This record gives sequence, C-alpha cells and structure tokens, in this order.
Amino acid sequence: MRKNLSKLTKITTFVALSLGFNASSYACTGLDNSINVTTNTIHNGMMTYLSFTLTNNQHTLHAIGGDSFVKMTYGNTCEIFNISNYNGVQVNLSNYGNTYNGQNLHTHQLIHGGNGNDVIRTGNKVDYVYSGAGNDQLFTLGDTDIVDAGEGIDCAEVGTAGSIPQRPENHELSSCANFSTIISKTQSCTGGGALFTDYYVNGVWGIQSKINSVSYTFEQYGELVFVNAKLGNSTACSTPNTSNIDLIFAKLSSGNDSLNASVITYNMTVYGLEGKDNITTGSGHDWVFGGSDKDIIRGGAGNDWLMGDSRIETDKRGVVFTLPIGSSATAQDKVYGQDGHDVIFGNGHSDHLEGGNGDDLVFGNAGDKDRLHGNSGDDILVDSGGNKWKKRAKLWGGSGNDIVLCEDGDCELFGGGSADFVASFSQYNHDIGLYGGDGGDTLYNRGDQYPEGSGGGGNDRCHGPCKLIKSSGTGIGGDNIEAAVYYAAGVMTAVYEGAIDMRSFSGNHSDFSKRIADLVDQAALDYWQNNRHHSIYVIEGRK
Repeated sequence: MRKNLSKLTKITTFVALSLGFNASSYACTGLDNSINVTTNTIHNGMMTYLSFTLTNNQHTLHAIGGDSFVKMTYGNTCEIFNISNYNGVQVNLSNYGNTYNGQNLHTHQLIHGGNGNDVIRTGNKVDYVYSGAGNDQLFTLGDTDIVDAGEGIDCAEVGTAGSIPQRPENHELSSCANFSTIISKTQSCTGGGALFTDYYVNGVWGIQSKINSVSYTFEQYGELVFVNAKLGNSTACSTPNTSNIDLIFAKLSSGNDSLNASVITYNMTVYGLEGKDNITTGSGHDWVFGGSDKDIIRGGAGNDWLMGDSRIETDKRGVVFTLPIGSSATAQDKVYGQDGHDVIFGNGHSDHLEGGNGDDLVFGNAGDKDRLHGNSGDDILVDSGGNKWKKRAKLWGGSGNDIVLCEDGDCELFGGGSADFVASFSQYNHDIGLYGGDGGDTLYNRGDQYPEGSGGGGNDRCHGPCKLIKSSGTGIGGDNIEAAVYYAAGVMTAVYEGAIDMRSFSGNHSDFSKRIADLVDQAALDYWQNNRHHSIYVIEGRK
C-alpha cells in the first residue's frame, strides 16, 4: 500500500505545486512510517475517506489543501495526496494525546480522537469531530459541523464561518482560555473533606455542610462548576466533573455561614438554616431560605423566590410553605432581589427588602420598622405596618407603575415615579402617610382621619379621608375601595394587571389583599418549581 502511495505522491507533487503549495513541497518524499495511510475507508456505509492513523504523539500532524489535494506534515516528513476521488480526509489519533491541525484544509474532515488529551483544529467545511476520552481542546470553523467531545473535561470553540449555529455535545467549556489551569484545578478538587459533603444525582449537584460557619465560594468556567470552602486554615474544593447540571442545591449549617455564587448561571436552591448567613446567588432562577437569625440575601439576576426566614407566608392567606428542616423563628433580614422578576418575603421583625430591577412582588408581612423598596419596574409591595408612628413601616415603590399597600398598622408609603396606587387598608386610629411622587397617582386612605402626605407631581386623585394630603393637582374621589382600584387601573399600565385584573375588582379591602396574596399560593409555587424561568405574573395565568 505504501509503495503505491509513493508512486502517486511523485505524480501529485508536481500537480500540487502548480496549485499553490510552496517550494518546500519538493522535499515531500513520504510521511513518517509511524502514520498508517489507508485508502477507501468507509464511514456510515456511504462516505469514503483517505485515512491517516497516528501511532505515537511525537509531533503535530498538519494538513493543508482542498478538495483535490492534501499535504500532510508530521515532524520533518511530509507527503502530498490526491483525494479527488474521496469524500474527505479521515484522521485517527493515538491513545497517547495528539495535536492535529487541519485548520487550513478546505475539504471535509472526519476526526477520531483517542483516549489521550488531544488538541484538534478543523477547517471551514462541514467536519465531523469525535474526540473520545481525555481532556480535549476542540476548535472548528465550518458550518453545521458535528462535534462530540466525548468523555473527560473538554473545551469546544466552534466557528461562525457558516450560517447555521453549531451545537457541540458533551463539552464542559465553550472557551479554551486557561484550559490547563482549569484542568489542574479539576484534578486538585478532591472533595469536601471535613467541611462538607457533596453528591451528584440525576442532574442535581448537592452540597451539605458538615461543620458550622463555613465560607463557600463558587466558580464557573463554561458549564463546569467548582465550590471552594474555607474555615480558618482548613480548605476544601469539589466539582461534579459534569456539565449535565439542572440544579445546584446547598444546605448550610446552624452557624454563621457565607455563600457566594454570584458567577453561577445554574438554578440554585439554598437553605441557610440557623445562624447569621450571608448568601449571594447568580443569574439562575433561585429559591433561597435564610432561616432563623439575621441573614443577608442577594438574589442576582433571574426570577428568584427569596425568603428571609423559613416560610413562604402572607398575612391574608397564611403559610403556603414551611421549610421542613431548621428553626421557624424569624429575625431582622436584609433581602435584595437585584435583577430579574423576584418574589421576596420578609415575615416577622423589621426587615429591609429590595426588589431591584424587574417587576417584583415583595411581602414585608408583620414586623415593626419594615423597609420595602420596589426600585425599578412595576412592583407590588405589601406590608402590615408597625404598631406606632415611631415604629412605622416605610414602603417606596420606585420607578414604574407600582402598588404600594399597607394592610394594617402605621405606615408611610411612597409611590415614586410614574402612576402608582398608594393605599392604606389599616383599621382606624393609626398614623398614615401617603406620598404619590411624580406621575398621576391614586391614593387611598383607610385608618387615619388626618393622614399626612402629598400627591406630588402629576394629576393625582385621593380616595378616603384626604384633608391633609397636599397637592394642587389632587382630586377627591370618595372612600369606595372598588372605585379607587378601578380608577387606579385606568391610569396605570402595569405588567401585573393581567394577573390581578384590577379593572374587574369587586369586593372589600380584604378581598383586594387576598387577590394579591393568591399570586403566591400553593399552585403558583408548584408551577414555578417546574418552570423557574417564568415570572410570578406569567404564572398566574398558567397555574
């Protein structure tokens, strides 16, 4: 076979030179004998290839050419082959780890990696790459390439020469930058040791503290994730060594733990349990319970459900869900939704809750001195107020068309920019402050015969006792709650209207509060658990 190929080489070298190969091609007298060349190799019963099989890893195999001729170079040896009667070139790498560069070969390529750590580059045609076992680096340029990275920790950088996006399979990293560093880290991450245990089952990577007050930091490179743990001089690191992750679950301890997963794109579920915990999640859609004691929770991007304590609860519908482990005690929590359309619960004590960017739903529930901020977006803020003016709850809607609602107690409510519905449903003999801010706001007062406040800029309207509400643009609309809700719906354009349907509201103050509370009932929670990418206002129409 090699003898016949050599004769063919002498013929094709002259022809190839006339097609643009450089002068060094004169010296191409034959490839190294460690490379086996086979004619008429068949793939899928249809396509035939001129194939090259490597038996060692001493050099890089280079391939250049086109549909008619290919020049193969290995170390100081090279050879030119006529491939005009083939569908393409096939390269079979050894099990010792090879580097193959076919980036300048402009014909179809079929590449089979071995069990070693390979580096494979293909050209701008339709290529098939099966890299096999090992930690491989794959680079392709063409259109509709088939790329299967196989076993091991692999990176795949796919090109954009064609118009159809490539979808490589079984790779952990979409970038090969810092690949050796990542592989080294993977090899050094051997488990949680004395600090934590971890497991991987059916797409869930779980982490559970063994000891109190551990600091966890997550890293993510492509689809590969790591967790680093530290307590004093003790450290540990682990990784699931897979990209097939649907959820990361973390159960912390009864101590003062910290968890920073701000770079993580996967969905997370975090149980803080007891202790003063500091929890930050990433851009996934996360379910977080701070547990008892004073916690700080930051949700990051994504549509998160964030609970300062261990319950999902509203004052009008009661407890929807209680965490089955840990204490149900409450404390003063700080919860920040940040980006995304979030649902936030403060429960008891004086909580600081911020929706952040997005259309958020925030329940302060009972607790003196609650501070609720909607920030940007069309938000709904609900609180039960304090028990006297010096311990009043304060709620700020922020920008967007907001509902700012005090269900009971002493409250000071601020609408912010745009048209808002700012309302107190308190019983009488409470101290209420209503401030519409900019935009045409609807103010509703129940609970204070002489409320403080002002409509602010815009054409505002106040329902209920409004004698001390200051604004030259404020009109009086009577104390009927149905009329107030209907009027507010007419001047606001909010994303939540389809979910709570203010225009069709009929009932009393409690009925309106329950309509909002029903957004987070058991059916909504069950639906969201299986469709976390949906916001709470989308869920209402699908549960």
